[in-house]
Amino acid sequence: MTRPEDAMHKARRAASRLLDGLTRLPLLHAPWSGEAERLRQPVHAATFVVLDLEMTGLVPRRDAIIAVAGVTMRGERILAGRCFEAKMRPHLPPEEDAIAVHGLLPDETATHDDPAESLAAFRTFCGEAVPTGWHVGLDAAFLDAAAQRHGVRPWPRRTLDVRGLHLALRHRLPARAAALATKDADLYAVARVFDIDVAAAHDAAGDAWLTALVLQRLLVHGDCGHMTLGDLFHLAATGLHELNGATAMTF
Repeated sequence: MTRPEDAMHKARRAASRLLDGLTRLPLLHAPWSGEAERLRQPVHAATFVVLDLEMTGLVPRRDAIIAVAGVTMRGERILAGRCFEAKMRPHLPPEEDAIAVHGLLPDETATHDDPAESLAAFRTFCGEAVPTGWHVGLDAAFLDAAAQRHGVRPWPRRTLDVRGLHLALRHRLPARAAALATKDADLYAVARVFDIDVAAAHDAAGDAWLTALVLQRLLVHGDCGHMTLGDLFHLAATGLHELNGATAMTF
């Protein structure tokens, strides 16, 4: 029997191949208000929404979001009282891999909330915070497609990929984290080397919270508080480009 973690890793690897261009260029369509000034903002004062989605499949233009969750951070601080979670009714039934990962059957998702209302509420929750996540390019592509499908205001175009940040900061991390092989460095493995419990993960809310905890450790151990937001984007993009054998992009 396929374990949820194995199915999730398989799905994420497939998504990475499918959306390689998106992970290399983590941008959404909407302009970012006051972008030049925002990029100079110190990390310790910046606001992030660490998000995670559950989807019916891996193709943003065809498949649907069935759950979304977000955790707000200000710099290195997790704002536990500023969280969001919604489960949405898809226009297509979940694929087999999605059912294995999330345990959501078609009959269950049929009773979920209206997607347009849930997405609009999540967009309001996010505001102008930086959309942040593990393999966030996939989430960004789904949010962008869903925004167009349901007439929701697009998300800010710059996103922060926590996986890329981890790869770029490895030399600054504790020995156990730095020694983790790149091929093994999925979200759960990275969380474990930071002694973070992963038992509550595997749904949108659990994975968003787990990613926020990992980001917190990276910002602290990477001594990122004094950096600018532009520096952080550059680091994350550098990590992703090195992973893909490309030259790091500049901001």
